[in-house]
Amino acid sequence: MIAEQKLEKPKGEIAAEIEILKSEHAALEQKLLELNRHTYLTPEERAEEARIKKQKLQKKDRIFSLQRSL
Repeated sequence: MIAEQKLEKPKGEIAAEIEILKSEHAALEQKLLELNRHTYLTPEERAEEARIKKQKLQKKDRIFSLQRSL
């Protein structure tokens, strides 16, 4: 019987997590915009750009996943 119970977060917690993720996503977008203002990116900046894009995508995927669970 215990195995049948779903361990779900309350909807309020999910909504709060979504808002945090959206805020983090926006901050990453801002960092990306700042990088893209440069005429030339150093190899380190290119690596940072790739890391930021990956993080943004992960956060966006998590947001969509949480929204579907509501």
